[in-house]
Amino acid sequence: MSVKFEQSGAAAKSDGVFIPDFGRFTVEVRPKPQRRNFATGGAMTIAASKKVSFTTAKG
Repeated sequence: MSVKFEQSGAAAKSDGVFIPDFGRFTVEVRPKPQRRNFATGGAMTIAASKKVSFTTAKG
């Protein structure tokens, strides 16, 4: 079985994708973290990102 997930598909929405007897794919949004620039010592903000998360089905 081959399943392709596209960013514009259901996995990119908050509902996620559920495959019976396999699991659920969802997208988690990571906030903008504050980090330190070691060269200058100043604070900088990293861009927010999205991560695909997988949870196995109960069974």
